[in-house]
Amino acid sequence: MCGKLNVQSMSVSGNMPGIINGGKDFCKWTKNDRLLYKMLKQSVNFVLGKDCRGIMEIALGESLFEKNTDSNYTEELTLLNSGYYEAEATGNMQLQFAALGVMARIYVAAGKLNYAYNAIDKLKGRILPNEELYGNVEAFLVNLSMLDGGGNEAAEWFDNAAPDEKGDFYIIDRYRYFTKIRIYIVKQMYKEALSLLNRADEYFVRYQRTICHMEAAVLRAVIYYRMKNIAWKTELKTVLSLCEEYGYIRIIAQYGIAVLDMLKMIEEDDPNKYLEIVILNTKKIAVLYPLFLETEKNMDYNFSKKELAILRLMCSGHTNSEIASIIGSSVRTVKYYLSTIYEKLGVKGRAGAVNMCLKHGIV
Repeated sequence: MCGKLNVQSMSVSGNMPGIINGGKDFCKWTKNDRLLYKMLKQSVNFVLGKDCRGIMEIALGESLFEKNTDSNYTEELTLLNSGYYEAEATGNMQLQFAALGVMARIYVAAGKLNYAYNAIDKLKGRILPNEELYGNVEAFLVNLSMLDGGGNEAAEWFDNAAPDEKGDFYIIDRYRYFTKIRIYIVKQMYKEALSLLNRADEYFVRYQRTICHMEAAVLRAVIYYRMKNIAWKTELKTVLSLCEEYGYIRIIAQYGIAVLDMLKMIEEDDPNKYLEIVILNTKKIAVLYPLFLETEKNMDYNFSKKELAILRLMCSGHTNSEIASIIGSSVRTVKYYLSTIYEKLGVKGRAGAVNMCLKHGIV
């Protein structure tokens, strides 16, 4: 009998900042994540060998985060740290990125964007530019910068490092393609965004890349909404139903301000507990990162993060008291920010500001 099983070297993570969307799509596994972790940990470690130690902890941590509803990330971070140190001990940089990628998303959700950026930036410093992993690490940093309206970093990456989908199309570049689609949205290049998105999603559907298809559908809904195409509602309702099947919250909530109003409109048609939880978590991200996916055109007004958050809430019909409650400030503070917003827009009051925003597509 053979006491050792040799398996050809493989990339379980596929150079992605996580495991679920890795070399294979592991969505189905997440439905029974805790049970499979207990049953398969020893077998997986034996089959994949010491070089893949930590993968089960990273995968479970990511699965729990995707379904997290209470913003308590202690268990997820414990698992991810354990997996990261296992990967670091064996020198597996891909798994280190997978662990740090999920941890960074947790930091983002907790309002600690600088923690996320520092963790990934340090990893980037340990990777050579000619290594396959480097491109996704670089794109991850671009996505983090976009949360805070980092137009310069995104523009530089778009001009010098983004993949060119007009030539050969490589699905292994899917994370970088998603990054480029987000920048297309910021640039209001909606036709280009849809072209790339639909091309990628054809692969996602054909090869059952479920989590990629989910994110593609969310982005397509955002694009349709900004193009004033009523198809956005069907698109978003469909992906909400799919995400509910898997219990995923974060894949929608991570888009924050870009999807919040859309979710509220869907809730008016068909309120339910799952949608209520998604909106609650989306609202938290919206308040933390009101500049995310903000168009370049709208940056001309030089709104601060807080001003833009208040402006969006005002245009959504919220009263000053409601805005104060959402952003954690006093009504007096809200009124102060509204006065600076009116001055920048060149209007005299709330009605003028709303009309200006609607007329010029400012929010």
